[in-house]
This record gives sequence, C-alpha cells and structure tokens, in this order.
Amino acid sequence: MQSYDFHPAGHVISTNKVIEVRSKKPKKRSRKRREPANFLVPQFEKTNKRLKLFPSIGNAEVKKIAASDEIGLQCTVSAVKCLLNWKLPPNLVATAHHQELTVDGNSKVHLGLVNEYFLNTSPGESYHVKFECSFKAIFSLKEMHTLFEMAQRFSGTTLHPYEYVYRRKPQNYFTKIRTTCGNVMKPYLKDNNGQSASTINRVLDGLFFGARLQKNGEMKPTFSPLGEMRMQIPVEKLLQIGRVNMYFSDFYCNYAVHYVTLVICKKWSTSDLYCRERLILLLFTDNNFLKVIIKPNKEKRYCVNLKAWVEIYYTEEISITDACMFDKIEATGRGCSKQQGLPHKKSCF
Repeated sequence: MQSYDFHPAGHVISTNKVIEVRSKKPKKRSRKRREPANFLVPQFEKTNKRLKLFPSIGNAEVKKIAASDEIGLQCTVSAVKCLLNWKLPPNLVATAHHQELTVDGNSKVHLGLVNEYFLNTSPGESYHVKFECSFKAIFSLKEMHTLFEMAQRFSGTTLHPYEYVYRRKPQNYFTKIRTTCGNVMKPYLKDNNGQSASTINRVLDGLFFGARLQKNGEMKPTFSPLGEMRMQIPVEKLLQIGRVNMYFSDFYCNYAVHYVTLVICKKWSTSDLYCRERLILLLFTDNNFLKVIIKPNKEKRYCVNLKAWVEIYYTEEISITDACMFDKIEATGRGCSKQQGLPHKKSCF
C-alpha cells in the first residue's frame, strides 16, 4: 500500500485529526461506481451518503468559515493514472503559504497554490490518501488587545525625554559589520524571546534597539548580557514620522523587569503589511511607551516610558555610520545573546 499525505500549510485550520480513504481492489462482477468521498477538517459527522466535516478556525484573525464552506478532496480514478484535486474556501486561499505532497512517506513536492496532482498508479494496487493541516498557536487580534491593555495599565503615563537608542553587542559583531558588511547592519530573523505566542517570533526580520532610561533620565543600563559594546544612535534615525509605522508587539516579564516590544516598519513594506494585520498600530504622538511631541515650531521632542523597559524591533537596514557614539560597558553572563532567546515568566500574567 502506498500513502499520499497532503499538508495545506499556514496556521489557519485547527486540527490533529486524519481523515482516510482506502480504495478497494475491484471485484470481477460489475457494480455501480461509488461517488468519491469528500475530505473536510477537522470535526466530522458520518452520514449514509458521504463523510461530511465542519471546519473551524484556529486563528481568530481569519474570518470564521461557514459550515457550508467545505475543504474537499476528490479523486478521478483510472487504472494507470489518477487525478487528485482539492479546493480551499476563498477566505483560506490568501492565508495558505504553501502546500506539500508526501509520497510513500519520504518525498515531498511543493505545490504552492496548485490544487491538483496527477498520480501514476499500478492497476489493482490500493492507495491511502491522507489530508492534514498544521498551525502554530499565536495571539489572535483580540488577545493582542488584551495584552496591550495590560501593558498600558502596568506602564502608566510617566514619560521622560530622551535622545538616543542603543544596541548592545560583542565587539566582534561591530568589527564584522565594518569589515565585511559595508558598515550596514542587516535585519535577521527574530528568536523566541518574549511571549511564546508572539506573532513575530521566527517570522519577522529586524534589529533590536533599547530605549531604557534610569529614573533620573540617564541612559541605562551600564552592563549587558548581550555584549560589551554599546552603540548609541539618535532616535530620529528610527522614528521618521511619515516614512515608518510603529506597532505594539509584546509585553512580557523576564523575572527581573517587564518589557514592552515595539516594531517599527517602513510603510507598505512586507513587514509593515504583515504587522498591519496582526499587531496594534500606535500613533507616534499619542501612546504611553514611545512618544513624539511636536512643538509649534515643528521641532520634535522624544519621550520614553520610565516604568517598562521599552525595546524597539526595527525591520530595516541601518548603517553604523549613523551612530553618534560607541562606548564599552560591563559584559555579564554569556556576554552574547542566546540563539533561541529567553522565555518569559509565564506565572507573571
């Protein structure tokens, strides 16, 4: 028996069920051909006519599918070549990143948005077809708003003027940027730091910058587990009103302090379009975390929250020649970041 597994990708269908059909070797006597079975996920109800299932959504960002919207798998059978085809509801097509076809459990064919596959068969052989979906449990937009409200309540409204953001890394990181990257820091994939259900973990490329100040307004900290060099850069290099958007992304506790993560994207970039559907857009002039005050003479003043540690995830390239200062600080612990990031304290909230 040979098996064929279909995996419509993305995180839109919530299921761990497997729906199977087995074609039997035809008998010699003639009989009326049976209609092919429908394959739908994830909850099913067996009837006398066909196998009918009612899909449900595992991500609240996607509109709920009506029970009549079926994900159907059909087969057109012949002795030497069979056609397998399936159809997704329109509101799922846009969210399907790719599809994979596994043959005999080991080979995969990436199908993109193609929804049919021709299969060479041997007369009389039986074939097992399996239709599956996979997803990652991430915050829905409703849950993001709940997290945002928690961050606002914790952070309060106490803001303090600031001029610079900073990036802490080992010396060899900045040396490599100068010698092999043309002085340009390029975004790279975010790790799993912060909330485990964060919508940007292992998805969005970017660069982290800190905006934390001490209560007296001085830059903080003077030590770092991320490296012994601190690059300071004027905040206006990142917060270019009219050119970028800023989103609330995360609020978490790492056992010592509470962090608020803000994502800054170039308008209409791929990152911006991704964040627009999943994160909370902030106004530069009206938020409790990172605020821009525009004076009557058009001069800008930048303020940051003093209670929460505000970190910026910047999704664009930036040159180290824009830095105004490099200073050496005390390296603690590993002296560099962990590849997988640090998990948040789940018992905090």
